[in-house]
Amino acid sequence: MGSSGSCRKDLEAMKMVTEKTHRVFRVIEIKEDTRLADVETYWDWLVEVKLPELTKELLCPPVCHETIKGINCTTCKKHAMKCLSLKTCYPDEMDILDTVILLACSSALSIVAGGILCATEFRRKK
Repeated sequence: MGSSGSCRKDLEAMKMVTEKTHRVFRVIEIKEDTRLADVETYWDWLVEVKLPELTKELLCPPVCHETIKGINCTTCKKHAMKCLSLKTCYPDEMDILDTVILLACSSALSIVAGGILCATEFRRKK
């Protein structure tokens, strides 16, 4: 996926967040008994849940490969950002190093167990 694909995805995500924010503010405007706490609750949800979710979606594999161009909201400029590691994106999943270590340990254990069984059988046959 080229930079135009990631830019399109950035724009779609930004449009979705903007539409959701507009709807929430419209509901707050229509309801006369709405308190300022409702805006705070929505803002907390946006900052703590939705934006990190969208960020993770864009900065994690398979969408992101090494670097991706992103928009810095503070400066309104595009810049390259490094993708998040697999451990950061999927903490419960094993990465390739963990898999190799697990396979090496289980293979070594199988060889040792096979050697012990073979030695035991050889001594019993004598």
